[in-house]
Amino acid sequence: MGRSDFRNFLKDKKGVELTLNTVIIAILVVLVLIVVIGFFLGGTSKAKNTISDIFSAGIAGSDFGLAVQQCENYCDQAKDWSPALKEKSPYCTKAFNLDIEGTGEAKTHINGEKKVANSYYCGGTTLSIPCPELESACGNKEDVTAA
Repeated sequence: MGRSDFRNFLKDKKGVELTLNTVIIAILVVLVLIVVIGFFLGGTSKAKNTISDIFSAGIAGSDFGLAVQQCENYCDQAKDWSPALKEKSPYCTKAFNLDIEGTGEAKTHINGEKKVANSYYCGGTTLSIPCPELESACGNKEDVTAA
């Protein structure tokens, strides 16, 4: 094969370069893999919490039974934590806006000139979910029903 034959051989090659469709598909595959890996490593929990906080920031109330179940789960999760972590556990810090009357809206009170949803805590007087392992760590977290 002479030099001119080799040049003609290279010129006749078709489809050697990547098409734009192939590049776009490769990018999409990489993005999907990143999302799947993030999902399995637990990276979506923060995004889920942020999204739920955005949509529950209004006056929509949580179901009382659901709040009780969540408090029991929070208690079970934090039982074996160190005292410093127990103070920061959701059992101690998570406030619920409850729909006590079944109207689809949380109970509210007036704080200054603003209408604010009442805050109910797991160890507060309304829910009063017992968790002896966390009660001393949480302090006296009372429900906020009036300002």
